[in-house]
Amino acid sequence: MSLAVGTRLGPYEILAPLGTGGMGEVYKARDTRLDRTVAIKILPAGVAADPQRRERFRREARAISSLAHPHICTLYDVGDQNGVDFLVMEHLTGETLAQRLLRGPLPIDEVLRIGAQIADALDAAHRQGVIHRDLKPANIMLTSGGAKILDFGLAKWHGAESDAAVSVVAATAHSTLTQAGTVVGTIQYMAPEQVEGKPADGRSDLFALGAILYVMTTGKKAFEGASSSTVMAAILAATPPSMVTARATTPPALDHVVKHCLAKNPDERWQSAADVGRELRWIWETASQPGTPTSLTSRPLSHSYYWIAATTIASVAVTLAWVNLRERPPDANPIRLYLPPPEPAVYPNYNSIESPPVISPDGRQIAFVAHEPAGFDSVWVRPLDSLTARALPGTEGVPVSSLRPFWSPDSRSIGFFAGGKLKRIDLAGGPSQVLADAPDARGGAWNQRGVIVFAPTADGPLYRVPANGGAATPVTKLQAPQVGHRWPIFLPDGRHFLYLSRVFPQLGESATDIASLDSDEVVRVLPGGTTLVNVAYSATGHLLFIRGSPAYAGGSPAYAAGGTLLAQRFDPERFVLSGEPATIAEDLGRDPGPGAAFSISTNGVLAYRQASKPISSQLKWVDRAGQMLGVVGSSATQDGVSLSPDATHAVVRRRADRRSEIWVLDTTNGAASRLTFESGNYTPIWSPDGRQIAFGTQRHVQGGVINVVFRQHSNGAGQPEALVSGRYSTNPTDWSRDGRFIIYADQDVTTKADLWALPLVGDRKPIPVVRTGGIDNFGQLSPDGRWLAYTTDASGREEVYVQEFPRAQGKWQVSTNGGTQPRWRRDGKELFYVSAGGELIAVNVKAGVEGIDVSVQKRLFPLHIVPEDYTYGVTADGQRFLVNTLVSDTSQPIVVVSNWTAALKR
Repeated sequence: MSLAVGTRLGPYEILAPLGTGGMGEVYKARDTRLDRTVAIKILPAGVAADPQRRERFRREARAISSLAHPHICTLYDVGDQNGVDFLVMEHLTGETLAQRLLRGPLPIDEVLRIGAQIADALDAAHRQGVIHRDLKPANIMLTSGGAKILDFGLAKWHGAESDAAVSVVAATAHSTLTQAGTVVGTIQYMAPEQVEGKPADGRSDLFALGAILYVMTTGKKAFEGASSSTVMAAILAATPPSMVTARATTPPALDHVVKHCLAKNPDERWQSAADVGRELRWIWETASQPGTPTSLTSRPLSHSYYWIAATTIASVAVTLAWVNLRERPPDANPIRLYLPPPEPAVYPNYNSIESPPVISPDGRQIAFVAHEPAGFDSVWVRPLDSLTARALPGTEGVPVSSLRPFWSPDSRSIGFFAGGKLKRIDLAGGPSQVLADAPDARGGAWNQRGVIVFAPTADGPLYRVPANGGAATPVTKLQAPQVGHRWPIFLPDGRHFLYLSRVFPQLGESATDIASLDSDEVVRVLPGGTTLVNVAYSATGHLLFIRGSPAYAGGSPAYAAGGTLLAQRFDPERFVLSGEPATIAEDLGRDPGPGAAFSISTNGVLAYRQASKPISSQLKWVDRAGQMLGVVGSSATQDGVSLSPDATHAVVRRRADRRSEIWVLDTTNGAASRLTFESGNYTPIWSPDGRQIAFGTQRHVQGGVINVVFRQHSNGAGQPEALVSGRYSTNPTDWSRDGRFIIYADQDVTTKADLWALPLVGDRKPIPVVRTGGIDNFGQLSPDGRWLAYTTDASGREEVYVQEFPRAQGKWQVSTNGGTQPRWRRDGKELFYVSAGGELIAVNVKAGVEGIDVSVQKRLFPLHIVPEDYTYGVTADGQRFLVNTLVSDTSQPIVVVSNWTAALKR
């Protein structure tokens, strides 16, 4: 039967026919529940009447449903409707190996790669007791994510009795080989025991794999004949010509592997698909070593080399020189290229790499985050065979720490985090799609089965969600003293994933674990003891990870020094590391979170950013038009600007030599004096009389680290007094004009960060004033103490709000398109804040009995500031601003490394 477009089979709507074979018709369809594209295979009415064929169809469902492997087509569902039996499978785009072979033999490196993938898939099937028995080029789909085995319609499942004779008849009946002798079909990939009607086992599939490797390498079939009988006779008795004879560039080791696959006696073949896969990978690895006497090293550069070549941004002469390399043996060393940001955008430099460059799985494209002047951070994509990049619509206008893009396994879509949501966007076009809530995300990973694992918050377990949307459910469980799981990376089986188990503030105890989508088992892979940043698995059988000195030193968040990228042998089935780690690259950028820092493709392309130097900034006086009036002191790595009430002094945090200290500067002559002499201090604020300064400090104590708010005389006299403490960061943000309260932000694992008021008289018991469930910060009291301005990202974007104080009643939103860092004018009639686009905004404030009016706003001038804590202060009259202006942008270009695996050979 044929199904018309629009026909419904349960929740599946037929979109278009895809093909017809002896065992069914295949259609492209849409799952109306999940809004995803699927492939539906139906059993024709004529075949359904045959009990044997119908049973074989059902057996296919059982066989496929027991398998979960990145190189086996995934079965989603099975059903019947009005007498129509159907399977619902993963919809694949690409071409079959049979279609590809019409253009001739494949490059040797592709033969090895595809062959190893097929072997791995067969090994997974055989371990589940499933034998394919109809493996052929038409049943292998080549996709951007690699080879996929299709059609287990003749599969032998869990030791079922043999029906090999029926298989031969069925295969011959629907092959393209006729008695008149035309072209060859299915039968050419059958093992001798199948031809003779004897029981088949996994070694029969290995015979078929050998025949497939033979035709991929030579372009000719191993066994040919004018009729089915002559082909059968060749399979039973003939020995195909050596592949080296048919194609001189064939590595002898590959010829050896295929000969053993095609042995007539199953006992003389390779005894497992895993053995074949290991041999094929070994050939590839040894052929890549310098001086290896094999013709594989003479191959033309694969497509990935073309893509990397195009990124050189060089002259025509350099491009031509690269093209000429196609005719010469490739350099055995890795090839490193630098990608500058797309003008006029820049790579954001926060001295951490929370959104690293992410190479696509196929190695053809790179996604990264860039910032346009007076604009937003966005996700950009650049094909590596192009000199241009494009910003993806729908990803702009959010903080860089929220984007963190990651690729779909087919390299056609990107997942990212924006507006407090996990989203996906297809590169072919169309709007982004919201998948799940992710208010403070820490990375995601996408497997071949259409499952995304992600960290929706900084502190909590990992969750899973269908890549086409649906309910998000926890997939890991926190075990004390863990406070969060983040940065998931899938292993090749698509079931297990690596992730970081974070312990805070003792980051040295953070470790890398492995968990599963369908099991509670957790395996520790890399222990703590050193800060580990982002772990990835390579198809070469290695774990890649960064090791370096801890990102937090002296109890202070310090700019992370560059890390060393290492690769170590790893068994993805037993989860065991072996051997010594090899150095791949030095001085990589790191996030003190810790977070992602590099990415790799499945075909040997590596991307990362080198460590940046500390940002240099200068305190500058500007007027309401942004015109510079003067400078204060010298440039330094500094932030957390706060002006004294009379504006004669400023207090800042300065960082140098991995220390973090509080400094006081005279705004008239620039003289600077250090206030603190123990590292780990941050966010200083002035008392209303200018005689004291409060600041946050991280202190090491027995059993861990605590965060304390201290106050000290502004001239440095006496000892600092501890006011309040907490386990996590405790940041003072303002001191009420009557001196009665200090407003501070207190981070908590469960509620993120809340704003509290600390009374400085009486029992000094802190009072919660803002608890939105998001990150609440930058609390600022109006001069009359009636209103509290603050920011929260509870809506998914950081915005400025005002509410009553001390009663947490009423709530008025000030910013409408992102905002942060509110500051009051001394008379309370104006409120300033920094927009998401990096401009200083002035808001007229009219307070009344019924509330507050903040509707009149004016853009003053664009800022070029350091995105750390408070970046500006304002004088009492609101006419001058002391702005911490960025002097030197030390962000590093993206480094793309082709053939990074060559470093493993050294």
